[in-house]
Amino acid sequence: MAVIFEGVERAGNRNKLINPYTVTGFGNTFWQDVLDILHARYDMDKVKLITTMGDSVPWIYASASELKTDKTNTRFLLDAFHAKQAINRISTKMENRELLSYYLIHDEIKEFKYLVNLISLNKKEDRKQRINKQWNYIRTRWKDAVAIFQSSVGCPMESHIEHNLATLISSVPKAYGRGWLEKLVGFIALDKNGYDMQEMYLKAATIKQADDIVNFDKQLDLSMFDKKPDTYDKGNSGKTIQNLLRSISNNY
Repeated sequence: MAVIFEGVERAGNRNKLINPYTVTGFGNTFWQDVLDILHARYDMDKVKLITTMGDSVPWIYASASELKTDKTNTRFLLDAFHAKQAINRISTKMENRELLSYYLIHDEIKEFKYLVNLISLNKKEDRKQRINKQWNYIRTRWKDAVAIFQSSVGCPMESHIEHNLATLISSVPKAYGRGWLEKLVGFIALDKNGYDMQEMYLKAATIKQADDIVNFDKQLDLSMFDKKPDTYDKGNSGKTIQNLLRSISNNY
């Protein structure tokens, strides 16, 4: 999943993405699919810079090079969530975490490394290896991590993944066939991009339309579209949306 957006604005007590558009996909063509959508939504001759943000696993880090064009430059920023996660794994002591965060935010890599070495002193070998792994993670993306703290826009992907994929698909043990999973993820993206899911459901369930009369192949239960209580129930939310998407998918 990727979310294309133009910036961030304040909405009450929360930040809100400007013109967000969710992209989901499978396979090696994902970033090409994202680039195709960018060309469809924008005049890319006028787009001077694309900033990609996220974890630094190879396929995400490759986003900057994959989206770069002759007229559009790109840059990658390591999202603050993973930078802070690495720091928290280096030390459990709050004073160490605060110092490491300070050194990272202020681009003081020598001081950061010195403190990491102090933390590693007299630790068991397996603990030293875990600390060194986190240090190497930050060290190899140091400039990308520093830049995210100096940027006016943070990375929103952790919350998007949690609410739009993990809650529905993987938070509770489940199993999916590849074909159904691709449909499910695709419909999640349509829902997030503002498509009318009830209208899609009704169109999918239609057998024929004549003289303004629509005939359906079975009695329809539209209770899935009823307004839900404001209280958020992770399990019920995931089940409701999955039932909705399954109903649409089975008719397409």
